[in-house]
Amino acid sequence: YWRGLLLGWQFGPYELVVPGDVDEIPDCEYQNDIGLTKVTFGEEDHWPPVRVGSRAFAGCSNISEIVINRDLAMSGDEVFLGCDALTKIVYGVNYPSVRGYAFRECKNLSDIYVKASSFYFPMSDIAAITSRRFINLTIVGDSKKILSTGITLPFSVKLILGEGIEEIASFQFSSCQGLKEITLPSTLRTIGKYAFAYHSLASINLPEGLMTIDDDAFGSCARLESVTIPSTLSRLGFTVFRGVEVEKISIAPSNHCYQIEDGVLYGLNDGVKRRIVLASRNLPSDYEIPATIQTI
Repeated sequence: YWRGLLLGWQFGPYELVVPGDVDEIPDCEYQNDIGLTKVTFGEEDHWPPVRVGSRAFAGCSNISEIVINRDLAMSGDEVFLGCDALTKIVYGVNYPSVRGYAFRECKNLSDIYVKASSFYFPMSDIAAITSRRFINLTIVGDSKKILSTGITLPFSVKLILGEGIEEIASFQFSSCQGLKEITLPSTLRTIGKYAFAYHSLASINLPEGLMTIDDDAFGSCARLESVTIPSTLSRLGFTVFRGVEVEKISIAPSNHCYQIEDGVLYGLNDGVKRRIVLASRNLPSDYEIPATIQTI
């Protein structure tokens, strides 16, 4: 007798909310429940972890969304095995303990939402538990700053940073080779050191409102081809593109802190120009150093 299976057959489609006073879901508790369409773990994040047993929701072929508002201890294996309709996971708390290929054979899992305030999210675990090779990762902000030890993206990811986020901490997305696309919010003001270093992005549009990009933020991004600098940007680290040959850099016309001259991006400080990076690969083979250059 499985409680979930019985409820599914008796009442048809339904959503399950696991209340805070439940501390365990036994092995196979809802296995093969075709009526279950959504699972929400707790309404608040102050409840203690709930233990989820092996294959507790395996074969629930109509679950399309899982919301996690409290810590989970997925002590069993293959908790959500074969949930074919699952497309979305929402994390409202720190990433739970996952083991034993919890989301194995969830072929359509495509969207993961994470709150910035709880952002410690080892994406390598998701790569291990789902066969999907492209994930939309959306970070929504009830916090103004994304701060963690950084994440690893071992598969292709489209990253969307939600409105309200103002700062990306140093090293946040460094070495994310799977990062293919990124959308930055209009509220973003600061990008920290090495925040996007060593990634594989081909282009990035920096939003209006962005004011500071620290040193090496895009260092060693070998595939970076184009960058657009907004009018509001007033501080750009001089090693921000260290080791990068950018195909094209463009500047908003109303930005008076930077200029491109003869294919070189310069920063302007009280009328003094300082070279930052080549703004185009299409330079002549013979290049004459301007007479105004004082230091190399």
